[in-house]
Amino acid sequence: MAPRWLRRLLGHPVEPIVYLHVGASKTGTTYLQDLMAKNRRHLHDAGCLLPGDARLAQVNGVLQAMAVLRNPESDLATRAPRWMALVREAMEFSGRCSVISSEYLSFLDEERAARLLETLAGAEVHVILTVRDAKSTLPGQWQTSIRNGGVLTFDRYQRGLSRSLRVRVAELPSRKPQRLFQRAQGVPRMLDVWLPLVGPKALHVVTVPPSGSDPGALWNRFAKVLHVRPSVCTEAPNRSNVSLGYPSVEFLRRVNLHLTDMSKKDYFKLVRGFLSRSVLEKRAGVERRAALDQRGMRRTARWNAAIRRAIEERELRVVGSLDDLVTTPAPAPKSIPPPTNAELLVAATSCRLGLERLRDHLAAGNDSQQLTLTAADILADAVAEPDDEVDDKVIDEAAHDVAQLVLECAALL
Repeated sequence: MAPRWLRRLLGHPVEPIVYLHVGASKTGTTYLQDLMAKNRRHLHDAGCLLPGDARLAQVNGVLQAMAVLRNPESDLATRAPRWMALVREAMEFSGRCSVISSEYLSFLDEERAARLLETLAGAEVHVILTVRDAKSTLPGQWQTSIRNGGVLTFDRYQRGLSRSLRVRVAELPSRKPQRLFQRAQGVPRMLDVWLPLVGPKALHVVTVPPSGSDPGALWNRFAKVLHVRPSVCTEAPNRSNVSLGYPSVEFLRRVNLHLTDMSKKDYFKLVRGFLSRSVLEKRAGVERRAALDQRGMRRTARWNAAIRRAIEERELRVVGSLDDLVTTPAPAPKSIPPPTNAELLVAATSCRLGLERLRDHLAAGNDSQQLTLTAADILADAVAEPDDEVDDKVIDEAAHDVAQLVLECAALL
């Protein structure tokens, strides 16, 4: 068959090219998605389409497709109109390529991924998988799980990595720590899902540059896969993900224990949205972050080695360098203590201050998005000094009280 450029020149039909960026989570996906969304028009002019009129269109389309895929009998073409709208745009685009980016796609197993690709029949589909040093992704992925309603401690979450090192996983396991880790970070499993479906020439592995690198370095690598000049994107994204401090995440985990029956819609708006972003993110600069101890560093180095082997065994092309996945454990303390009750109580106080402001705001008939908090509004004076004794019962009651405030706010939405 003649190459694409020649077929296009001769006026022959040319199948559309669609890139599915499937993650993995915590590998710069938010940065890439925000950057491309900000430069949507520039990318279009360069022949690269982002289907959907806004970034949320892709998020909603993928989530709808994944919900339909849970039922083996459901038909995406008729039951997932938001996803199909993205597909139609991509299939009708006459430029160089289209890009659909969502780390949720990395959660799919092979059967569901195959059904998803059926909706793109007639297109030349490529899959992009971004991978990152596990010592950077592990703490962030635990935090993401908590911000989405999770209740596993940091230590238990790390056990999922430990078991993954001992057992090769072909599908998502039943044990919760390992399932959560494999779902979001199981790169070998993801390769086993997508490689048989698109083939090695259409599966692109992009490594994330080491922490501290210019964020633009990741975009340069990603753009190389798309055959787009990196300089096309001239506008920086509006915001980046802010990592919460360890005490804030641990306290939020304890609040989640009291919100297990809350609707996802209300949880995402009030906890993942307001409490995490408007309140706890403002504490990030005054709290220590969750970090790995020596055992954690050994675990992540071994996981990096497992990812490198999986990529090398499949003889996949890599944009970047596998050396970005460091296999020598980084220096770390022998052990890292969890947040003290005194630290948790300070985080609890900030949560109360923010939620009380929101409750009063909603009670007055205002929209939640109209409330703007400053750091001064929620950075309370320390309510406990490090040497003060704060027992577990106080923290449990504080978490319960904050959860009740969340529910009060939900009733006013």
